[in-house]
Amino acid sequence: EEISEGDMDLLEFYMLNLPRPAEKSDARSSAGKKIFGAIGCNDCHRRSWEISNDRRFFDVTTQWNDGRLTAKVEKLSGGKRQIDGVYSDFRHHDLGPDFYETQYDGSQTVRFRSAPLWGVGSTAPYGHDGASLSLEDVIVRHAGEARTSQQRYLGLSSKEQDDLLYFLRGLCLYS
Repeated sequence: EEISEGDMDLLEFYMLNLPRPAEKSDARSSAGKKIFGAIGCNDCHRRSWEISNDRRFFDVTTQWNDGRLTAKVEKLSGGKRQIDGVYSDFRHHDLGPDFYETQYDGSQTVRFRSAPLWGVGSTAPYGHDGASLSLEDVIVRHAGEARTSQQRYLGLSSKEQDDLLYFLRGLCLYS
């Protein structure tokens, strides 16, 4: 009873109508996106989801235009829709000891939900715990179920790593 029903309705409206992130569409970003898929990042960070009953009133998208972000609003009328830019499977994974958290009772939490990369280029720090200050650091921290992708990332040339990071930094919600 700390939040009113009206406040909860406004919060739900806000969450349902968040803008989708922009994705840069230049050659370097496209190369980074291909690398993202090739090394297996998209196994857990799925780009798109299909929603059978979209309850949102508006679809707010952000787009890169001449190096600036602009917003576009489209009125919706329910129904089935594909939502792009989520980049998560919303499942819980064991990402290895660098992500583990020890609780007050001494137990350890070892499985965490795949963080959506929705707007990752606009946010920091990274990881469920906020312990990584850069995208490269959070990628290198991956182990456990994500070790193969982490090892593939480490095996990339520095240009390929830079292209992948460029792609991720281009997933923006806000300037």
